Parts: sequence; C-alpha cells; structure tokens
Amino acid sequence: EPENDKATFLRGVANQYLGQYAFAVNDYKKVIELNPKAVNAYYNLGMLGAFILNDREQARTAFERFLALAPNHPEAFGVTKILSSL
Repeated sequence: EPENDKATFLRGVANQYLGQYAFAVNDYKKVIELNPKAVNAYYNLGMLGAFILNDREQARTAFERFLALAPNHPEAFGVTKILSSL
C-alpha cells in the first residue's frame, strides 16, 4: 500500500538490504512525506548518505532532522559524532 508509511519504511529497509539504494532512498523520502516525524526514516536516509552513497548533504540534512525530532534517541550520540565528521 503506497500511502502506508510503515509498509513503505519496511520496503525501504528491504531495498537497502538488497543493495537497491536508489529505491530505498525514494521509499524513505516517501515515508517522510507521509509522516514528517518518522525518525527512523531520517536515520536510515542519513546512514545511506553518509556511508553508502557518499552524499554528505543528504546525510547532514537527514541527521539534523533526526536529532531535532529525537534528541534522546539511543542513536543520537552516534549520529552527532557522524555529523561532526561530515
């Protein structure tokens, strides 16, 4: 179901796992469009940008939004460290 943010997120995870990174990015962006507070989509988008796609701007934007939405998330410290290296 294309308008379901949870299903779209899971499809993005599957695409990421399968190495279909462009599809994963599109899925995560769709999730964010459907649910602007979807912190896990921002996190995954940031990780793809930082470590797979070498897209620093995508990573920076996604991680900044992630931290704004979830400053106490268990991954927040790690994201802050990654951001400082971008």
